[in-house]
Amino acid sequence: MPAAAFLRLSSVKPVRIVFVGPPGSGKGTQGARVASEFRISHLSTGEMLRQLRDQSDDDCKFSSYTEGSILAPDDLMIELVAERLSLPDCQAGWLMDGFPRTLSQAQAFDGYLNHHGDQITRVIELVADADGIVKRLIERAKSENRPDDTPKNIVERLKVYRVRTKPVLSYYRDRDLVTQIDAMQDIDSVFADIKKCIARS
Repeated sequence: MPAAAFLRLSSVKPVRIVFVGPPGSGKGTQGARVASEFRISHLSTGEMLRQLRDQSDDDCKFSSYTEGSILAPDDLMIELVAERLSLPDCQAGWLMDGFPRTLSQAQAFDGYLNHHGDQITRVIELVADADGIVKRLIERAKSENRPDDTPKNIVERLKVYRVRTKPVLSYYRDRDLVTQIDAMQDIDSVFADIKKCIARS
């Protein structure tokens, strides 16, 4: 990142970015790139849940959360996010990948941030059509050995996203926080659009 741009970003409040998008829209891939570019923490709630699954004796329960067929309870997610945000590396800024996924989570998250004198800088919606997502996830399953990316699970995860997560976008849109990015572009084009969005925030 150019020094001048980094200094400009560092002279104001650290950026707090939320990624919202269906499974397979590139949240993880782009989140890692953005975090590296802007020197902020990439907070993946999917990764947090996978760590819980690997540490838990109740593998079946957490597997249903990590596969996306059942959303993890709000109180669990809020607890995980609050614990993660309390760590020192988040003070320089963060990008939230996979949270909030429900309206109640978004409202609780706002309450947490307000309590700590903080706020979201920008919500970035990664927009992708369903057919393109299904194709992308099936290809990913083959190349990366992702057993959770079965056609049945993909369809169910898209349904959960449409029903439970879309209201989150309406909530943030009412506060003029949402910018849409076409996630079906090539990876570099998506990244370039995201960088422009953050630089303008």
